[in-house]
Amino acid sequence: MIKEVKDSGPIYTETNMGRFPVEPFNTFSNLIFLFIIIYWYRRLATLQQGRFARFLKVSLPILSIGYVGGSIYHATRSHPVWLFMDFVPIAILALYVAWYFWGQVIKTFWPKFLILLALFIIPRLVIRNLGLNMATGISLGYLSLSIPILFPVMWVEYKRGWKTWRWFLAVLSILVLAVNFRLADSSPWVIENFPVGTHWLWHITGGVMVQIFLLYIEKLEGSRG
Repeated sequence: MIKEVKDSGPIYTETNMGRFPVEPFNTFSNLIFLFIIIYWYRRLATLQQGRFARFLKVSLPILSIGYVGGSIYHATRSHPVWLFMDFVPIAILALYVAWYFWGQVIKTFWPKFLILLALFIIPRLVIRNLGLNMATGISLGYLSLSIPILFPVMWVEYKRGWKTWRWFLAVLSILVLAVNFRLADSSPWVIENFPVGTHWLWHITGGVMVQIFLLYIEKLEGSRG
């Protein structure tokens, strides 16, 4: 089994450069994001123009880039550009979601920008200085993307009487489960007993989380006033 990839990215349990797709389960599990993208583009055509519609018009293209990049990345492991197209859109989308919610808490640009920047950078600096292995560091990095989102969402929920808090709790719970699947892929037990690994379950649960989160935002906007 050939494990030397050409993109400087992490090695997964399923990685085998001697075949195509290099990571079959990791590649095809990414289709869940294509289904989500198609669903919300179809929904967008029926939505009245408003804040949620504008949110989708920005977020869906970013999600689409991540889907294409992630699929080619896992299928070929051939170039760093596909690796960047896999994870950079996730970070951009998380920052956009955080900006979207902070915009409902703080109206002036610079305080909002500086708070968001601090909540994005500080957790990542802490993780980097913990001396963790690559797999754990990356997984905790993904988890830390929820921090800039958590605070404004809690404030918005408080101001609106906690009408939709169960939805956001579901999103957080699935995120934790997804990150655990990502972490488990590099564990000795999984490597020895589960040849397809668990990274593909990170994709599946991550897709479920994204879908529920978008439904949550739509419901939250519907509860305004």
